[in-house]
Amino acid sequence: RQEAAEMGGPAASELAELAVEEVGLSLPPLPPPETSPPTSPLAVLPLAVVAASTVVAASPEPDDTVEAVQRAVVALSSTTAELDEDTWKVAASWALRPVSPEAAISYLQALGFKVESDEQWQQPPQESGSMLEFRLDGHARHAEHTWYGIECFIHSSNEHGSSSTQWNAPRRLTQLRMDLHDPIKDSLVDAYPALFGNAPFAKMGGPPGTSSRLRAWLTALAGAFNRGLLSPRVAALVLLFMQAPVLSEDPSTAGASAQGSPVADLRGFGESALRQENADVDSQWGGSEAYSQGPSAPASTITSPR
Repeated sequence: RQEAAEMGGPAASELAELAVEEVGLSLPPLPPPETSPPTSPLAVLPLAVVAASTVVAASPEPDDTVEAVQRAVVALSSTTAELDEDTWKVAASWALRPVSPEAAISYLQALGFKVESDEQWQQPPQESGSMLEFRLDGHARHAEHTWYGIECFIHSSNEHGSSSTQWNAPRRLTQLRMDLHDPIKDSLVDAYPALFGNAPFAKMGGPPGTSSRLRAWLTALAGAFNRGLLSPRVAALVLLFMQAPVLSEDPSTAGASAQGSPVADLRGFGESALRQENADVDSQWGGSEAYSQGPSAPASTITSPR
């Protein structure tokens, strides 16, 4: 009754008094209503709406939901089996939080890269014998979203020989833009045009030519990575976004690592998050099929490591 009087004015107070009389309660009279204007927009909303708004605003992401999103993204890169649509639906909400300096250093070192700090390389990747490569392997529709199939490689060479680690990283255009492109552009500032001026990122909405733009942009990204033109912290973000698997020194798991199956929990290096906005406005072209980028790739081409 008190809340109704404070938030709804005299009319709400009268309704509250009627409700009290209906249930046979005897309560002391209310103090006179304040005449000062409400200090918050919530003050003019019904109690139920205010309560719901408060819960939504204050409610943290459930741990089990974030865990499920992380597991789904890992599954996209680490399984050789065809995934069900529920897994794709959950993975569509995945987002990557910013990488801490400590996590960046630990992750890059675990992958064999040589770093001094999160801002300084000890040796640029290509000088230390490690090269990153991306290939775009078509796109497919899953769970009402368009997914671009990115084949990832880390080529390593030293006095003992050479090897390659390969894994797949299907991602939505929204994820590529918000969790990869935007942080990289923000970190490079004035240097971005020089590195990516000839390879502009895909346009919003995924119009015709999106695959070609993404392919050129990913090639430019790998080149900047290999030359050490990205800071180690940004380089770590690139690899965490693609969920690059940490190689195991255990001979029993070495074969799985080479084929792209993670053998370490990457959550210790980078934290996943839940993207609340799940609409596919940034990754679906609404034009005629005759003017699309071509037929979507079969699901098998982007769900299983080769």
